[in-house]
Formats: sequence, structure tokens, C-alpha cells
Amino acid sequence: MKTKIIYSTLIMLSLFCMVACTDRDIPNINIENSSIEQSDKEEYFVNDNELKYKMQSDKELLLVDRIICKNSVFILDLSEEEAETLQIPTEMHRRCIQYVEELNNKSEN
Repeated sequence: MKTKIIYSTLIMLSLFCMVACTDRDIPNINIENSSIEQSDKEEYFVNDNELKYKMQSDKELLLVDRIICKNSVFILDLSEEEAETLQIPTEMHRRCIQYVEELNNKSEN
């Protein structure tokens, strides 16, 4: 009698686990196959492309992205020559260096 109850419980438990583990209730979050209207999809991709373009072409963002923290000190990981190669004005590079120095002064206090 006890073994019959144990086997029944194990069978029911395994069936419950199989049913619970199916992925039929997981919604599809892929944007191409979702129920978003076509115009919304196009707007999403246009905005995404504009954002990528801005991040890759904005000279200030390029400079700020190269500020790193090394051994608890902020540094600009972009030389003046590299900045010129990226067509970043020398004055903008120098302002960024001043900003890094200000960051280091604030972190020391």
C-alpha cells in the first residue's frame, strides 16, 4: 500500500514537472515576430539607427567614452594625435583633459 502511494506521488510529480516546464506560455519578445504594427517597428529601427549614428559621430561622446578609471584615478585614454585622427578639435580634447583633472580633484576630497 505504501509503495503504491509513493509510486503514484512520483508519477504525479514527474507529470507536473513536465507540464510546468513546457515553453508554450512564454511570449515571443522578438520584435520582428511580435504583434507591434509595422509603422511602430520602422520607427523603432529608425530611432535605433539615429542613436547609433549619434554615438559614433558625436565628438564629445567619443571623448567622454574614453575617460576611464585606472587605479582609482581618472584618465583620458586618447592622445591628442589620436584625437586629431578622429577629427576631434584640439581645444575640445584639452577641455576634456581639464574635466578629467577636475574629476580627480573631486575624488581626492
